[in-house]
Parts: sequence; structure tokens; C-alpha cells
Amino acid sequence: KRSLRSHWAPGIAGAAGVEDPLVAPSAVDEVDLGQQIDNLTDLVRSIPESEVKARRMIQLADVYRERAALHRAAAEEEKRRWWDEFQDDVSAKENRGVIGCPQFASDSLADSDLKKALAIYLHVLKKYPSHSRTERAQEYSLRCYLDLEERDKATAVLAKLEASDPSGQALARSYIAVANHELEGKRPADALAHYEKAAAIAEPELKREAERRAAECREQIGRGSAPR
Repeated sequence: KRSLRSHWAPGIAGAAGVEDPLVAPSAVDEVDLGQQIDNLTDLVRSIPESEVKARRMIQLADVYRERAALHRAAAEEEKRRWWDEFQDDVSAKENRGVIGCPQFASDSLADSDLKKALAIYLHVLKKYPSHSRTERAQEYSLRCYLDLEERDKATAVLAKLEASDPSGQALARSYIAVANHELEGKRPADALAHYEKAAAIAEPELKREAERRAAECREQIGRGSAPR
């Protein structure tokens, strides 16, 4: 089941833990993004196979991710309201183990857009393996896998990034994305390992973020192992 706190929650830029302009809250709405998707889809169809087409396809996938962010934020608000009502409902609380958190339409819409974005990234990676934005497509396909809870596939993408550019910033950001996912899944030791890997290769600003989060993980691990 998806946790109440999603990778796309307001104030959290994707799964990276650092600002991602593609998914940061903005003034655009679902209608704006839908129009952008329609326009880019028509444009992509009109362009012959080329580097330019690949670039526009990645742009289209990015917009799908941005719309998924809006859907996920809406789902988070629906979950918050449901949880508040649940807490006030005595009979529901008595059956907490049976009820569980329901599936919300906004979550399904977010998953649908993420799958579309992922399919485009994977197509570009297969069709244009030497394109200048291949690394970008890999990085954001990893984030899609994480938010779709496909952890093993995200790990496989991470291995490809490690092999292609072991000191690259896309890899550093991806380590943090995986670490955040591990922490959300209550696996602080795994999260710590990835934050430390990110800190080892990240540029200063990202390095500080990775080190701060690594310190938080150590505190959490320490509290968990402390005698009661």
C-alpha cells in the first residue's frame, strides 16, 4: 500500500530530496499541463526520427511527470482528509486493521501519467542510446520506478548510472532519490548507505543535503538500537 506521504508531496521535489524544477509546486494547473501534453504530442508526431525528436520526447515525458506531481499532491490532500475523518470515527478505528487506506482516484491518475512518462524515457533510451540527454532519461526513469514502487527496476537503473558515470551528479541525485525511498520504507540503514554514496561524489550544495540527511539517519538508527 502507498504510504500517506508520497514522493510527490508538496514541498518535496520528486524523490530526490532537492529542488527539482520539473515537479516543484507551480502556478500551472492540470488544464495547462494537459494542453502542453497535447501540443507536444502533436509536435513529436510531426518530427522525423532525429536528435530533435528525442529531445522533444523527453520534454513530453517531463510534463507527464509534472502533471503526476499535481495528481499526487491532490491524493495527499484526500488522504489527509480521510485520515482526519478516520481518527474521529470510533467504529472505523476499531476496525483499523481491516479497513486500511483506500485507493484514491488522484493516485491512479498520477500512476497513469508516471507510466506514460516512463514509457517515453525508456523508448528514448532504446532508440537514441547516444543522445546527449540519455543520462537525464535514465535519472528520471529511476524516479518514476521509485514512485511506482518498482524498487528492483530502480536499482537496475542505478547500476547503469554507476557504470556510465561513477562520479556524475545525475548519479548523486539518484542516490538521494533511492535513499529517500528507503527512508520512507523505514529502512534507515539502507538509506544511510545511499546518502553516504551521494555525499562522496556530490557538488557542494547537494553534498550538504546528503550529509544532513545521513546524520538524521544515524540518529534514527541510534534511537532504534538504544536500550529501553
